[in-house]
Amino acid sequence: MSSILNSVLDGITKSKQLLGLAEAGEWEQFLELEEQRQATLSILTLDNLDLTQQRYDEIKEQMTQLIELNEQLETVCQQQRSFLVKELKKLSKGTQAKKAYSQVK
Repeated sequence: MSSILNSVLDGITKSKQLLGLAEAGEWEQFLELEEQRQATLSILTLDNLDLTQQRYDEIKEQMTQLIELNEQLETVCQQQRSFLVKELKKLSKGTQAKKAYSQVK
């Protein structure tokens, strides 16, 4: 039983680390850690568990936190994606202007 809770707690720790990496734009490290997190969480199975109410509440609380972190992570990634798209558009416009200017000369 404690292995399930440990896996969820490990997923929470990795999710917090992923948030920091996403906010910093460290995408290579992000991808590596995301693979590790997915491996940790993919082995979770909550089927056919015989839980006490206390243990159930513990796992439910941690799973709720994990879900909240996933939602935050999704939001940060979407924000970073939007920012990068805008930056790429700026670079593209700058390249086009430079190309047009060099053709005029």
